[in-house]
Amino acid sequence: MVPHAIVIGAGLAGLIAAHDLAAAGTSVTLLESTAHFGGRAQTKREGGFALNQGPHALYLAGSFRQALDRIGVPYAGEPREITRKALRGGKLHTLPFSAASLMRTSLFDMADKASFPKLMDQIRTAGTPPGSFAQWADSLRLRPNVREALSALLRLSSYAHAEQELPAAAGLAQVRLALTDTLYVNDGWQSLVDGLLEKAAAAGATIRASSPVTRLERSGEVWAVTLANGETLSAEGIILACAPDSAAQLTGQPGRYANLRSCRANTLDLALSHRPQDAHDFVLGIDKPLYASIHSATARLAPPGGVLVHFARYLAPDEAPGADAITELEALADIAVPGWREIIVRRQRLIAMPVVHALPTLAVPRPDITIPDMPGVYLAGDWVGEEGMLSDTAAASAANAARNLLSYLG
Repeated sequence: MVPHAIVIGAGLAGLIAAHDLAAAGTSVTLLESTAHFGGRAQTKREGGFALNQGPHALYLAGSFRQALDRIGVPYAGEPREITRKALRGGKLHTLPFSAASLMRTSLFDMADKASFPKLMDQIRTAGTPPGSFAQWADSLRLRPNVREALSALLRLSSYAHAEQELPAAAGLAQVRLALTDTLYVNDGWQSLVDGLLEKAAAAGATIRASSPVTRLERSGEVWAVTLANGETLSAEGIILACAPDSAAQLTGQPGRYANLRSCRANTLDLALSHRPQDAHDFVLGIDKPLYASIHSATARLAPPGGVLVHFARYLAPDEAPGADAITELEALADIAVPGWREIIVRRQRLIAMPVVHALPTLAVPRPDITIPDMPGVYLAGDWVGEEGMLSDTAAASAANAARNLLSYLG
């Protein structure tokens, strides 16, 4: 008899895990509590615009890209040269991303410019230093302007404002990943969700929406899964690919993952009828945790002539969004895409939007995929395991959980 597995949660991790189990010949049921698949990778499509839930970038050297390639999910963008600016003290400067731009920028003085290439070499060769990213950065005794730029680079790479808590090794790995290459995806991340759904179904997975799970308990040699409608399913193995609070409830210990350090951001997405004359493709806050990017400049995310711009403020782990959260991002829009107010088509505002369920902090490491007291039950998600951050963590933990469950099932 073919062993049966149930995957609970159809975000990126759940979709990857369900595919991998089904492709290996296991009978799989994927249960999603809501009416829609993909979790925070869903894309809202309105008037020819594809609005992700805030800015999303695919790291081309990361685990999620590797999973897409392995599973056979296509993706594409439309890379081209863009204008890159740094914002400090309310003024724009050329962002130093190349030797030529380093020489041109007014962000640094000549001493800063002389030291910046050395910092890039130190990032590449630092290995896995102990302590926090902030401790490693401070040990370099950088010039103040260069030190600020390093913090901005970490925020950009990790989508987090948490250098005091992130391990130096994890932060450096994420910065190196971002410095390789990234891609804004045509048609939004929903295209990746749809591709994973198609591949999981083609591999034989049974996929069910609007199927919230209320209870998980051991019944002899199998696990009994009770749904909100009273239906009970059974399986030899389970992958919990849901949020940590939901996973904790299902394990019978509601506080099991309560100390994880989540990451959030305020975001504003603007769909514009056309590109303002003095718009800048990319603006990175140096002295403030701010970000602006015209994603439609390098991906098909807007109708012909239209423009889609993402703005964000990265929040510290315990930071509450201010009353002026949207006003701050609108002021950033005035700098990055002046004239936007006269040509706006639609907007999307997400305050304290969850970016990742758990950062890999020094004080609170992310949990392993295994649950010691629950044989045959594994975890997957952006909050599980040691590898990577963001969607790369989701993909890596999903593949690892599926491999371990297959081994358990024999």
